[in-house]
Amino acid sequence: MWPTSVEIDSDKTAAHSYGVQAVNEFGGLSAKTSPGLSGISEINAPGTLEIVAIYDIHGRKLTDTVSGVNIVCYADAAGNISVKKLVMR
Repeated sequence: MWPTSVEIDSDKTAAHSYGVQAVNEFGGLSAKTSPGLSGISEINAPGTLEIVAIYDIHGRKLTDTVSGVNIVCYADAAGNISVKKLVMR
């Protein structure tokens, strides 16, 4: 984990804020972050996924998973497709 430097505003009349800077291996500092911003703007929880297709390692379409490597194509409610390799024993 990279070490960080934290700046804390000690002015008691202003609202407390902070900035975080990462230190690289040469001792240089990264740009300061804006107070209150984490870099994560939105988290989408996965919905239900529907299996669209299943293929074996040779690309043959299957009706169900089999022992060995399976390539499974999923679709979510928005129509986004994701592909996962599953190893079944």
